[in-house]
Amino acid sequence: MSALNLRKTQELLEQFHFGELFIEVLGWNRPASKTESSHNVKDLRYQRPAIAELSGVMVFETWLESGVADRKARDAIQRDVSKEHHENVVIVLDKPSKPIQSFWCWARREDGKRALREHSFFKGQPPDLFISKIQALLVELSELDQDGRLPIVEVTQRLKAALDVEQTTKKFFREYEEQHEGFLE
Repeated sequence: MSALNLRKTQELLEQFHFGELFIEVLGWNRPASKTESSHNVKDLRYQRPAIAELSGVMVFETWLESGVADRKARDAIQRDVSKEHHENVVIVLDKPSKPIQSFWCWARREDGKRALREHSFFKGQPPDLFISKIQALLVELSELDQDGRLPIVEVTQRLKAALDVEQTTKKFFREYEEQHEGFLE
């Protein structure tokens, strides 16, 4: 797998042009339909245009029509989107034009349990750490079949590698604890 175009990635992140980021840099496909429509969930009205797609995994930008979505609202939106698109990434913006906050939401499903994973990116935030997360989502043209697809299992594994940070954090602290105990002995 080759490296990201870091300059272009940083530029698109800083401008909050996430659709272009997925398509032009990460190698995902344009969605078949990008129409905006209002959706309702738990007394919340939100918009959710699709911005990218890969092997049936959809990426949406969403925002509440009434203001900023808290964690509970973001979870409700992601659950609602999952009813139609089981595998997805929902990028929740604070407002549709000139946003300054984004929350990238993905649901890890394992052993019948669901856990929402969120990663925030804010205007003015150094993009280095965020770029290191999304690098796992890069798809090379040579990896795609003749229909421009990658096996969905591969796409979901990449989502997990990019967005399931809790697993990495637990592994780090487990290994750290083992090293610490070794030093104490």
